[in-house]
Amino acid sequence: MHEVKILFVCSGNKKQGISPIVSNQGEAIQKLGVIIDYFPVIGKGFWGYFKHYFKLRRKIKNGKYTAVHAHYSVCGMLVSLSTPFHENIIVSLMGSFYKGTVKYYLIHFFARFSWKSVIVKSERMMNQINLKKAVLIPNGVSVDKYAKISEREPYRRELGFSSEKKYVIFVSDPSRVVRSTRPSKLI
Repeated sequence: MHEVKILFVCSGNKKQGISPIVSNQGEAIQKLGVIIDYFPVIGKGFWGYFKHYFKLRRKIKNGKYTAVHAHYSVCGMLVSLSTPFHENIIVSLMGSFYKGTVKYYLIHFFARFSWKSVIVKSERMMNQINLKKAVLIPNGVSVDKYAKISEREPYRRELGFSSEKKYVIFVSDPSRVVRSTRPSKLI
């Protein structure tokens, strides 16, 4: 049987390193017998990413990966520049992008010439990016972890939540600035 080995290229800028969204996805895939390796990109902006160019190039060359899965468009661009002829580059678009911007056109360029597949996380993203090769695969939730309401108390204590209150969780970095092209309305 052929061994499947995937490299996850993702931001490593969170306090805990790799985002739980990415690490949870990797853990779920590992349960299927796939080997997952991580390459966290630490740094922001062009130079923050570019300084990883040679290290990522070596890692991909020496790792003999079946596929390279980049989380976020900029990581996908870095992978494509590091290994322009790798035939299995998969990119999950997880941030924001706007039609008419440089980032939008770069995503279209790399999707056409370098990325084998593009994953988007919502219908809105699908319509916004307008790529024929995009596939909608929302991020999942590990229901096994939270299945029994009777077992939620340890999680509440761990997070410092009151057992008397109800909580709504906003799954994003509250300091992340998101521009909107249309006015938002409260529902």
